[in-house]
Amino acid sequence: MIELGIFSLYLGAVLAIYSLFTGFISISKPILGLISSSRNAIIACCFCVILSSFILWNALLFHDFSVTYVYNHSAVNMPPMYLFTSFWSALEGSHLLWTLIMSVVAAIAVASVRPKNYELYPGLCTALGLALTFMLVLNVTVSAPFSRMFPVGHFGLGMNALLQNPYMAIHPPMLFTGYCLLIVPFAYSFAALVRGGFTSEWLGTVRRWSLLAWAILSIAIFLGGKWAYVEL
Repeated sequence: MIELGIFSLYLGAVLAIYSLFTGFISISKPILGLISSSRNAIIACCFCVILSSFILWNALLFHDFSVTYVYNHSAVNMPPMYLFTSFWSALEGSHLLWTLIMSVVAAIAVASVRPKNYELYPGLCTALGLALTFMLVLNVTVSAPFSRMFPVGHFGLGMNALLQNPYMAIHPPMLFTGYCLLIVPFAYSFAALVRGGFTSEWLGTVRRWSLLAWAILSIAIFLGGKWAYVEL
């Protein structure tokens, strides 16, 4: 099961790199099939990251202490809610959560492009592919969440006590969601600059994504302040 999670992350990285290069090529040679392939690679990449994330959650909930991250940041006596939130209680897991949210946002962004913005597809796929490539390369190198340990640990070391708070369940995911939503206005801006012009349809799309990101980040900052007040 863990090997499937590792393979899925590597496959996601390959798909992100493929989307980056095909999107970049499509900027100068807008071939319909190549653009569609680039868009579909981003959507497939999203499914790969979702699969890896579910596998890490499964390892945490069922105490697979052969995984270093699970052993270091969870324990057999932790309540189910904190086992769930231990997914993002340290670098490797929080990085995977960030990648998960970014891949979902990117997939929604490329799947919801309006007809008047179709000319932006090459630039969108290039920018989103670049962001996903960066995150996934880190996920399979310096912040790999599925590193094995031998001999297998017992009981687990548990999660940092400061993180065992109900606000931990909502603050980090909302914060990462706000950050990831901002990649869409960036991608649209890049695509419009590459195309050489801005339109009213572009402005409306970017405005909606920006307002959504602003609203979610505002709520996340409030929750983070409340969490810090309660704990510290």
